[in-house]
Amino acid sequence: MMVTPAPQCQLYLKLPRQLSREVAAALEQTNASTEIACVLLAESDAALDLAEGSEFVRRTQEHGIAVLVENQVELALSLGADGVHLADAEESTYAQARARLGNAAILGVSCGENRHAAMTLAELGADYIAFGGPPLDSERRAELIAWWSEIFSVPCVALDVEDAEEAARLAKLGADFVVPSESLWLTKDAASKLSEIAASLAQARSAA
Repeated sequence: MMVTPAPQCQLYLKLPRQLSREVAAALEQTNASTEIACVLLAESDAALDLAEGSEFVRRTQEHGIAVLVENQVELALSLGADGVHLADAEESTYAQARARLGNAAILGVSCGENRHAAMTLAELGADYIAFGGPPLDSERRAELIAWWSEIFSVPCVALDVEDAEEAARLAKLGADFVVPSESLWLTKDAASKLSEIAASLAQARSAA
């Protein structure tokens, strides 16, 4: 598993595949002030420089941060990543990815709002279940996070979190990890916003 489940919530960052200087700076500044559990390299049609990507993975892992790749199992293996995140996973897709990656790799899944799929994939061995992303609205996502955390021990991830207030609310509802919205990386003050989210999670942990 990515992290042993605990009464706390951590940052999980979804990063653009082609990392800009601004994104790299925001990541470095945030990591200096708080622990980031995991980063996910978003799926992209653009080709990735394997040498550059492998170096990013290695340096990130040296900080104790897991690195996952979205959907692309072979790329994850080539980069030396810790595992894969499957968007809108199905049983067959999960089984194929697990067979290729092995049991030691992290394999997380997004299930939209499909409770049955979430339960099935957790039983198959998914390391975490993620809720969020279009067309799921924030209230429905919060409902799913609360439901899951009350019943299951497999960690749950809240996707597309917009701000610190929302992050704190989801942490209190039982989210193990929150993923800030990808739109954050388009802003000039990404590092500041990440720090605000991190601070809100720290407050939620203190209050737990």
